[in-house]
Amino acid sequence: MDYLHNFRSLYPNVKILIHSGDSETLIEKLKEKEIDIAIVMRPSMTDDYDVKTLESEPNILITPESWASSLPEEPELKDLVHLPFIMLGAMKDYTFRNDLLKSFARRGIKPDIVMECKDLPILVSLVSHELGISIIPGMNKKSLVTEHLKIYKLPQLEVTVEPVFLKLKDIPMSTAANNFWDLVN
Repeated sequence: MDYLHNFRSLYPNVKILIHSGDSETLIEKLKEKEIDIAIVMRPSMTDDYDVKTLESEPNILITPESWASSLPEEPELKDLVHLPFIMLGAMKDYTFRNDLLKSFARRGIKPDIVMECKDLPILVSLVSHELGISIIPGMNKKSLVTEHLKIYKLPQLEVTVEPVFLKLKDIPMSTAANNFWDLVN
């Protein structure tokens, strides 16, 4: 959001078209040249892209606010197995789902997965409507509608996700898109 705010301050007459979706969908839109720049979780292969890395944030546990009493103040993965779990769905070129399942398995436990969803806003809505809990990339924390949610840090979780801005290598972009790209550190 800070980048958009800065861009709008510098270029108030430029219209910005924002597409939302999971990282897999946004990368497909980038490949099809439907969008110029995407902010996504770093995919496993980035050879075809120029990449600007953003500050990584730890993954977070989100639960319905009303369920907070069933968890310790600093929950660990073992504290989650008795609750229905909504898994962020598998995406091409991403290992988040498998890495998360491996973290549970290394502890000899398994989450009670009752749903999978690739769409983060829908997943968050499912949690806020008390259909389960979830672990999501922390890069989404600032954009969450946190009403009816409790957010926990999970420092013991080894799974990491690195947010990045991507654009296709050697593909011309509009002046406005180039100016936005140049704003990103």
